[in-house]
Order: sequence, then structure tokens, then C-alpha cells
Amino acid sequence: MIAIDDTDDLRHNNSSRAPVVAGFPALNTKSNDVDSMPVKIIPVGTRFGKLVIIGVGNPKTASNGDRYSQSLCLCDCGNRKEIPNGPLKSGATVSCGCYHSQMMRSRATHGYNRAGQRHPIYSVWASMLRRCQNLKNPKYSDYGGRGITVCERWQTFSNFLEDMLPGFRRDLTIERVDNNKGYSKENCKWETRRGQMLNRRSARLVSFGGETLNLSVWSERTGIAFSTLKARLGHLGWSVEEALTTAAHKKQCTPSACSTIVS
Repeated sequence: MIAIDDTDDLRHNNSSRAPVVAGFPALNTKSNDVDSMPVKIIPVGTRFGKLVIIGVGNPKTASNGDRYSQSLCLCDCGNRKEIPNGPLKSGATVSCGCYHSQMMRSRATHGYNRAGQRHPIYSVWASMLRRCQNLKNPKYSDYGGRGITVCERWQTFSNFLEDMLPGFRRDLTIERVDNNKGYSKENCKWETRRGQMLNRRSARLVSFGGETLNLSVWSERTGIAFSTLKARLGHLGWSVEEALTTAAHKKQCTPSACSTIVS
């Protein structure tokens, strides 16, 4: 655990001094000019991609004269680095630099990402990392934003290739067996796009006759259109039994007005 010592500040009632992180030199926050600004602090423990805030960094001055705050970060790779707060909050910076280096190295691995010859399995791996670790990725909120991570082994493409190349086909997508757990060899398989759709968090499960199935599967079994079943169980307010056993009509009706399938 990183210790922060602010007892000296309390003793001298000096609120302008930044906390001191144990094991690191005291931060130089002294300033005699009128352009000095208060240090903006991001709470210790806040995570941004592969980075975790462990302390306050030294403010810096940009080439245009503007000053900006920094945070001391611990990267998942073990490296410690001071990083400007702006790029952290915007999602532009998600690692100490190791993520970019790793991606560049992996692009040359086994020729799976040569110029103009990117293999589909490399694209699967790269997309998986982006949606879990890049705050600016449109899908981050559904993956990294809700705690879905990529295991340490799969941070390197060659390991992902070794684990997942067997069984790979271009018409398949990577699927997590447990949607609440992250990406790892133990929790992933190759699946058709339809199979993946049925396993989505948003897929509706319906229990009837001792079975719990996706509404799409019930639609196939009963021959009743998915949209009809969805409407019956939704705004029409039908019971599950009525929705699944009542013959479909061109015009939607109430259960009592429709004929019931006799099995």
C-alpha cells in the first residue's frame, strides 16, 4: 500500500503543499510567481485503463505558458510515471506507454498483421483490448467500464494466438461463457454471431414448462414471430403460457379472443 504523509502540512497549517508519497521525493510546489495554480488532485486508487493513481505529480508548464496538473500513476506493467491529468480523464492515455509498445510489437508477430495482410484473428484480439482498456472506445462502457478485463496472459498477442487459434474460423466471433467475467482461455470460446446474440446480457430469458430459454429460441419452437412474442410479454401484458401457446394472428388480439393450440 502506498502511504501518503500529510502530517507536516497539518502541523504547519500549510494547505498549499501537496501530499508526499512514501518512497518518492517531496514534490516541489513552491512558486513565487503570480501564475501559480492550486494542484488538482485525482483521488488515489482511481483507475484509468492500465493506470492506477497512487499520488500527486509535479505541476508542469506547457510551451504556451499554461500550467497543468499531473498524477503519479502505477501501471499494470509495474512502471511508475507522472502523467498529465487531462489525457487521463479524456482517455487519451491508458498506460505508461507499454500498451502502445505492446501493440506495435504484436503487429509484427508471426506475420499476422503485415501491411495489407491483417489476419482476422489479430483484429479480434486488438478489438478485445480496445473495448476493455481504451476509455475512448465507443464500447468501453459495456466492457471495461463495467469491470470486464483481459487476462494478463492475453495482453500479448502470441499467447492469445496460441490459446485461441485452434478452432478459429473467419465466420466465428469470440464469446465469453460467463458474461460477467473477463476474457481468458477458461472463459472464452468461438461462437457464431447468432449464438453470441442469444448469450448477450440484453437477451430475454423466458421460463416455461420447466425450461428457461431465450425468447428467440421460443420463437423458433412455437413458430410465433419474435416480435409477436415480445409484444405479448411486453405492452400487451400476456402471461408466459398465453404468449407461447396461443396461435398467432395477422392482427394482434387478447388471449381470450384467440384460439389456443392444443398439444
